Amino acid sequence: MMSGRSISHKGIVAEADSGSGVLIEITRSGTCGDCKEKGACGMTESGSLFVRLNSPRELNKGDEVTVEISRSEFYRSVGLVYIAPVVLMLSAAVAVSSAGFSELVTAVFTLAVPAVYFPVLRLFLKKSSRTSYRIK
Repeated sequence: MMSGRSISHKGIVAEADSGSGVLIEITRSGTCGDCKEKGACGMTESGSLFVRLNSPRELNKGDEVTVEISRSEFYRSVGLVYIAPVVLMLSAAVAVSSAGFSELVTAVFTLAVPAVYFPVLRLFLKKSSRTSYRIK
């Protein structure tokens, strides 16, 4: 579901806070088909999506909540997870190939980019104290 500046989904608490956050089950709703971001958020698949989030209040199993993310944070996430690795891989492929290396070396360097990028991104995001998703 979209509002002016945010994207939100209704969910149900599947597991109460165990010290590592609340596990929330988000089920695809009928309004997902009308959403412009449906291809990037992963909600177009049938079934449920599970997310673990910190809650500002005490929640119990079965509580209904709304999980929300701002549009700017959503697009930032899409850029970091989908667009940046592709751009980096293409850049590495062009640079290594232009340097005169063989196709095998070019392929190895190109495939090494996400192998390095995603662990570094995970470390960077773990150190970031900001939470993108909010529970309402």
